[in-house]
Amino acid sequence: MKKLFILLFLFQICLIYSLTFQHLPPASFYENEKAVIQLEIRSGFNHIKKVEFLYRRTGEINFSGKDMVAGSETDPFYTCTLQDLSVYGSGIEYYFLIRDFDDNVFTYPEISPQTNSFRFGIISTKKIETAFILLSPDQNVPPESPDFTIAISLFSLQNDLKENSLKFIFDGKDRTHVARITKNMLIYQVQEAAPGNHTFQVTAELKSGEKINSRQWSHQVPGRIKTTEFNYSGDITAASRIRRTNSETEDTKDENHSLLMNLRGNYKKLDMRSRIYLSSREDSDDQAVNRYNIRLKIPHLEFIGGDHSPYFGIFSANGKNLRGIHTNVLFRNFRFYFSFGSIYRSVNGKADTTYAGQNYTTYSGSTFKRNSLALRTEVGTRELLQWGLSFSKTRDEEASLKKKYYITQTDSMPSITPKDNIVLASDLRLALNNQRLIMGLEWAMSMYNDNIIGGAVDKDSLESDLGEELPFDPESLEHIFVINKNVSPIIPNLSSMAYNLYLKWLLKNNLLSLSYSAIGASFNSLAANFLTKDTRILSIYDNLNLMRNRLILSLGVNLYSDNVYDEKEYTFNSSNIFTQIMYRPLGLPYFSLMFTSNSSGNDQENAADEEALQELDLSSNTINFNTGYYVNTITFAPTLFTLAVSNNLYKDEAQGSFEYRRNSFSLSASSDFSKLPVKTLVTYTFAAKKDIIESYGTSKADTDNFESSYNSIYLRANFSFQEDKYKPYADLRLSAESGDQKQKSTMANIGITASISKVLTLKSSLGMANYDNEDLENEAYSRLNFRINLKYKF
Repeated sequence: MKKLFILLFLFQICLIYSLTFQHLPPASFYENEKAVIQLEIRSGFNHIKKVEFLYRRTGEINFSGKDMVAGSETDPFYTCTLQDLSVYGSGIEYYFLIRDFDDNVFTYPEISPQTNSFRFGIISTKKIETAFILLSPDQNVPPESPDFTIAISLFSLQNDLKENSLKFIFDGKDRTHVARITKNMLIYQVQEAAPGNHTFQVTAELKSGEKINSRQWSHQVPGRIKTTEFNYSGDITAASRIRRTNSETEDTKDENHSLLMNLRGNYKKLDMRSRIYLSSREDSDDQAVNRYNIRLKIPHLEFIGGDHSPYFGIFSANGKNLRGIHTNVLFRNFRFYFSFGSIYRSVNGKADTTYAGQNYTTYSGSTFKRNSLALRTEVGTRELLQWGLSFSKTRDEEASLKKKYYITQTDSMPSITPKDNIVLASDLRLALNNQRLIMGLEWAMSMYNDNIIGGAVDKDSLESDLGEELPFDPESLEHIFVINKNVSPIIPNLSSMAYNLYLKWLLKNNLLSLSYSAIGASFNSLAANFLTKDTRILSIYDNLNLMRNRLILSLGVNLYSDNVYDEKEYTFNSSNIFTQIMYRPLGLPYFSLMFTSNSSGNDQENAADEEALQELDLSSNTINFNTGYYVNTITFAPTLFTLAVSNNLYKDEAQGSFEYRRNSFSLSASSDFSKLPVKTLVTYTFAAKKDIIESYGTSKADTDNFESSYNSIYLRANFSFQEDKYKPYADLRLSAESGDQKQKSTMANIGITASISKVLTLKSSLGMANYDNEDLENEAYSRLNFRINLKYKF
């Protein structure tokens, strides 16, 4: 056991040298804007299979996952967009999960990502209801026609609005591009509007950087709503990516094509939604990439067929795509949910060529078909009191694979095993004082069998093992749950339970969140994502908004430990403390300062052999600083200057086996030219890392030092012609890494977004990248990327 944990950790760090990441967390987002998070892949982009963005509301315990959208070798970013930030309170914690084509898994941050997460704040938007004045239609005059004109005065804000920041939303859609906007007026013509209620709103950004909203207006068009016709709309998006690589040793070409169709419609009281996604990446030797979904809804009843991710609580069905059927019965004080289908499809393993020429073949990467049944009942409402009861049963289908794919020929032992799992969960939620005080409890118990090969054990054998008589026959319950010697524990106890207590209290401008959860070592939920067994977590988070949301103070503490029910000889503990201050004054530079400190270690007091147990004490400290200033005195090109600085230190305090230092610096200038249809962005980034690692098998004085620095200049110009119908762009990135890693790259892209018609949009880009690695021969190569995206609305 000595040094095992440290060596495994260092092995992962060594692997990650071929994959280098860069990410500077943003200071904050306003709740009415999109949060666009990007992970830059500085090296190894073409070795990455997928990147997941794992995030949670600050103060909560469970992470949600979202696949990030890949860029290209010439645009080496993975991107994730969160649309509605208002549901995430005052902040989000997140980290990245990276998987390469060899199924190696990495995280960023590398150390304790769930406790040492990246973070950003969410600022409430200021609603200026008197600044935007509705001139037409008159709210006091009953409407008489389906044609009307919307006129909104901007007079009181005309000198304070940031150029091109105004947005007009009509019936939930952005109609800015067809509205007529002058310095002090917005006019939008509505013709042949359908009978019924129509809503519209204006959002904008001040020169100071502050986001503002108007109130939401409504206009009722007279007439009888047509319910006898089938109304439909939708869109079809076809996308292609072609990549060509040229080097001294290879000349390769690969392609990726996809088709996405969304269809929406209604007929009388029936509402329909459908989504189909087809990709050339679909491969029968891997899990499904294609997605199919249809949703039919009438009052109080909803049916979903195909791919869907039900949420029945954090311990039951949660975050897993389930391809099957889903039925929901929906009333105000009673709801029932049903889901049945497959989480995984069966995949035959790939032959291991290591044993070529031998008398046997091994397979790796096999997967059993995994079926899941989930039920949930809710009574009451979330506005006051709600009680829920959930049940999920998940079992691998042993017959879905031939034995050669999971039984090894050398020793007839299984390389993977089919599993069986049952989870029963219940939750209670109480909301008081207009939902300003929320308290809740979630509890679950599971039964789990790690290997159901051979089926259930007979009653006599099980009674002999337990030393007592059973009131049931395991073989008679096999269709419900397979009971054999691989069930742990056979009789449910505290170790097979999990629970979560939480409290959220909004008192004036102060938000306090408390939660405590414990998950037993034997608790398993195959239908839920991102649950760590044998873990207890205490989370305390406090957020204070002052000066009309211009000053935000945050403080949080997360305490983690395992060995929940003292089943091990020692306990692993982790504590995380973070604090942040954000200040956004009007007309002055804004800034954000965040400090995070994490400490992890083990408790050796109860260990039988302290010499055999490696003492563990890992620490990490991170400081992030962001500042910016919008200089509008540059009349021909008002410019937003931003600065982001990050300093990270990871260290083995107990053994001194490693010390990692990461420093990043980024300076940007974003200009919007007033007389020209162009916006420019100039960014300089500097990053340095220093790794001190103890040489294996030597004294602490013998260490290996690895140092490298990274410099990058990024230039981008965005153009706009014919009222944003045609928006071409061009960018250039020059980067170089020096020190123990020496490589250079040049990346250039040109592209365009064009509104060819009201229903057809084109996006296309062409990029070129050139790489040169001084450390490795024959590693100089070039790569050409072409992407095209056509979207048709109907």
